[in-house]
Amino acid sequence: MKFVFTKKITCEDSIKCSEELKTKIENKYGKLKNKKELYGHMSIYHENNNHKVWLFLYDKDKTHESESHGKDIKQENELVRKFKGITPQLKDLEKL
Repeated sequence: MKFVFTKKITCEDSIKCSEELKTKIENKYGKLKNKKELYGHMSIYHENNNHKVWLFLYDKDKTHESESHGKDIKQENELVRKFKGITPQLKDLEKL
């Protein structure tokens, strides 16, 4: 599952910003990874007052999902497992 949304925020430290948003997502919906498995991932384009966020929650085991140049990409990956948390609504992610 791919969720793309924008956040009207400004940050000085992109790593801290990413970690804060990831923590909010994981606390509300479930972990994106553990020591042995991946359930999803997130990428952020940090622009002042216009952060673009891509959140991928994996739909099935062994299929990694991503996007490159506007095209969805699916690749086999042994570490990937189906996301076990709560599936968010886009409108709720935009409010985090």
